[in-house]
Amino acid sequence: MQHDQQVTLIRELLDLIDRGTTALADDVYRNSASDYTCPDQNAAELQRLFREGPVVVCASADLKQPGDFLTDDYTGVPILVVRDRDGRARAFVNACRHRGTRLADGRGNVKRAFLCKFHGWTYGLDGAVTGIPYDDGFTTVDRDCLGLTELPAAEAYGMVWVRPGGGDEIDPDTVLAGVEAEIAPLKLDTFHPFRREVRTKQANWKLLMDTFMETYHFPALHKDTVNAVFIPNCSPFAGFGANNRMIGVRRSIEKLRDQPEADWDLIPHATLVWVLFPNTVIVFQIGHLELWRLFPGKDP
Repeated sequence: MQHDQQVTLIRELLDLIDRGTTALADDVYRNSASDYTCPDQNAAELQRLFREGPVVVCASADLKQPGDFLTDDYTGVPILVVRDRDGRARAFVNACRHRGTRLADGRGNVKRAFLCKFHGWTYGLDGAVTGIPYDDGFTTVDRDCLGLTELPAAEAYGMVWVRPGGGDEIDPDTVLAGVEAEIAPLKLDTFHPFRREVRTKQANWKLLMDTFMETYHFPALHKDTVNAVFIPNCSPFAGFGANNRMIGVRRSIEKLRDQPEADWDLIPHATLVWVLFPNTVIVFQIGHLELWRLFPGKDP
């Protein structure tokens, strides 16, 4: 984040602190409980957002070398993402074209090809079929039609998007709608994965997303932990199309009042949170970055 933008945000934060408030909408928004409980809406979200729409499947740092791969089933479509020999991140339906057997699970690296454990068909990093045992039984089949089913994928700003249901190509700049100007300086592609966790909660996915967009809950929910470090309910907000950015401010920001603006540095005194529609959250603070992805289940 450029220094002039940091100065603008620090001024806004200090003003919010002085006035004891936060960024506010023009009016109260009443949200129906059915948005979190309706089975029909949940099914529509699964289709429209997580099948037809592009979703972040991983960070570029998860696919550092050619042959690095990972699998992802959270959209309901079995996805295989791999970095090919030309350095391109590609995505395929994780199913052999012969009988539909899964080709891979988890994360790893393949040197040459993915091997189907059912009948031994093999596929290159570009998805092309490279080997069919006893292929005299398939002499009339066009091999060019037997490659893995490729899904639209795009890589930019240290993230990889996939459209699980197929369809149009993905333009990351269109998806990010301007927020890339703030994310690009993070150089997410240079980060090293430190830890991965999968958590399953009995809660609607949007309820969990909501908590990343306010610090109003700090005094009650985090009174003995985070609330001691952060000023609650004090957060500048910016929208970028369907995406947004919120800032959690540490109490240490008060130290900047006695420093010249030329020396101001926001990062040690804040947590920057970007919410990328529909389900991805980037949390950046001193020394590390977190990439969260939240997915619905069949039951809302």
